[in-house]
Amino acid sequence: MDPRALALIDVLVLTDGVAGHDRSSDGVVAALARHHDVRPSWLGIREIRPRSRRIARFSAALMPPDRWIADRVALAPERVATAWRESAVDAFPEHADIVVSTGPATAAANIAIARRYRAKNIYCGFPKWPVRGFHVIVSPIPSGSAAVLEAPRPSNIDATALPAPRPLKETGPRTLALLFGGESKHYAYTHSDMTRLAASLRAILERETDWTLDVYDSRRTATGLFDAFLDALAPLGPRLTAHRFAAGGVASNADAYAADLVMVTADSLSMVTESISAARPTLVIRAENYVGPARDRLEIDTLISRRLVAATDFAALDHDVLIATPCPPRVSQPEALSRLLAERGL
Repeated sequence: MDPRALALIDVLVLTDGVAGHDRSSDGVVAALARHHDVRPSWLGIREIRPRSRRIARFSAALMPPDRWIADRVALAPERVATAWRESAVDAFPEHADIVVSTGPATAAANIAIARRYRAKNIYCGFPKWPVRGFHVIVSPIPSGSAAVLEAPRPSNIDATALPAPRPLKETGPRTLALLFGGESKHYAYTHSDMTRLAASLRAILERETDWTLDVYDSRRTATGLFDAFLDALAPLGPRLTAHRFAAGGVASNADAYAADLVMVTADSLSMVTESISAARPTLVIRAENYVGPARDRLEIDTLISRRLVAATDFAALDHDVLIATPCPPRVSQPEALSRLLAERGL
């Protein structure tokens, strides 16, 4: 379609500075751009933490929006990542047709700011009672709320624009990618975890001598632990390549989605979703003592039941597990979300 034939819309993206949240919001923008001429503005905000986010969302839907925003939202333009700096604004723009955000720290602000502009809004996350003030909530798990659009976490990665992964069961050079999340309020990785994971990976690559491994850390990865992990993998020599978030920022893991198989630690559902969007065989790996929040476990179990991913522990990670990992269908996730949003009047 000729972009000049599309309607121009102003999209205000609210960011809390969390890389995974930014990638989901950017996925929404990419989907909207399939059926609109989109003019995005990225605005960094900081939540003035309320006693109850539930009450904050409720009041954001009822109070005069300008007063609510003045009391509950601080502008934080420094939170806009470098990848979106060209579209950054340091104050509220004059106009917005759609307000987009991801993450609980932005949910109430999304409601109030959309009301201020009399705009529609899209929130990426999990619906929490009471569900009001949102035109659409994009959620990976089902809900009885009419506002919820069940869909994979948004991503701007389009599998149809990437080469198909090469099957691991066939002979020849292959590239594995490991995406490592890191510390969270639910779990802190240990040296034993990293040693166990490194031993499993070394055993695989010692068997397959023409395979290579690219490893990527994240904003949450403890530097010392990851350095020790890389030291344990050093015998792989030039077959190991490390990509550090500190050097590359939000886009530092972009090349991972052209690998022949992607391993993702269970603490990062955003990277799991991106790997599925890239139509890579995706293996969710977890430390033996890692449990994670119930909603993450539900989401991963759903993905496993749909044969979009497989899962294993660090110690159980081996050649046979990799070979058995399913490959998701090669479809355009931005295009699929575009159609769903258009059906909702967006």
